Amino acid sequence: MHNPIYLVLPVISAIVYTFAAMLFKKVLEKGVNLWYLNFLANLGTCVFVIPLYFFGNHCGASIPILPPFIIGGLFIAGQAFSLISLKHGDVSVATPLLGTKVLMVAFFTVILLHIPVSFLLWSAAILTIFALFLLRGNDSKSKKNFLPTVIYSLLCAFCFALSDIYLQKWSPLYGPDNLVFVVFMYVTVLSIGFFPLFIKNKLLFPAPIFIPMITSVIFIGFQTTLMAIALSRFGNATAVNIVFSSRGMWSVVFTWFLGNLLGNNERLLGKRVFVKRMFGSFLILIALLLVLIKV
Repeated sequence: MHNPIYLVLPVISAIVYTFAAMLFKKVLEKGVNLWYLNFLANLGTCVFVIPLYFFGNHCGASIPILPPFIIGGLFIAGQAFSLISLKHGDVSVATPLLGTKVLMVAFFTVILLHIPVSFLLWSAAILTIFALFLLRGNDSKSKKNFLPTVIYSLLCAFCFALSDIYLQKWSPLYGPDNLVFVVFMYVTVLSIGFFPLFIKNKLLFPAPIFIPMITSVIFIGFQTTLMAIALSRFGNATAVNIVFSSRGMWSVVFTWFLGNLLGNNERLLGKRVFVKRMFGSFLILIALLLVLIKV
């Protein structure tokens, strides 16, 4: 097994993602089109992965069309289902269900990669799911949104889990830097399909909206690239995803201490909610320790 120092990558990714999500929420409330943000985020990721190609290690076989197309398509689909579930569904239902990705990754690791997952990692994955239920939001929409939220959230987790697994599977064959670069070239091209969903909306904004919007796009691109590097170069998608799930813990910390600066009022939900979420954060810490013990 690799030196566990590589798990710093998903930790940084989780922290950066948390800031990006808070900024995303802020600019969406200001009227920025959700699909426009998604398109810009994909472009931002593409910019970050370009150096991987020009300065990376070009080892491995020539890359055929299908592998990067499959990974890129799954990534695009995962993002789309994530946005739909969070926009039209109940966040308190969507958040823990999106977290089932860690269990799906563990399952696909065994089924598709034929790599056994240790009892410690299975335990850490289950702890993570339970923790995410404690960390979930308090939104409560009508019951008619429950089933669509469940379906879209599970589809999102399924697509992202498969994309992670295939990235781990094909990276040793085609070279991690080469594969990641080609995958996100495909993602950028496929993102053009979002044009009809935002092209008629407002695309230019004043500085108070533009600055956090671009900042969130940069953060998303950076954290996606870090996750891609961790998965493609080091594999062990189960451990990487468990560590990345610490974003739920970081969201509690940053919301509590920095929420006012970012226009987030969740701190006002009260002490009971904060204690519940801190307990969820504690469970994530235990899951992280189990991962470190295993690797």
